[in-house]
Amino acid sequence: MAANPIAQVIGKNIVQVAVQNGITLPHLASLLNVTPKTLRRWLTGERVITVYALVRASRALEVPLERLVDGIE
Repeated sequence: MAANPIAQVIGKNIVQVAVQNGITLPHLASLLNVTPKTLRRWLTGERVITVYALVRASRALEVPLERLVDGIE
């Protein structure tokens, strides 16, 4: 399955914020209560993150939801 371009932008933003905040991806997966494999699929755009999980990610990363969807047109 081809990667979803919108999901790729969101994934890139999540990785960027996590790195800036010193949060490892395995730790973020734990905070989101998902497996590292699921998180990897979201971050690469292989799977589209749900709105519910996106809200949880913004809370875990302590950033506004808008920061994670920045760049989507």
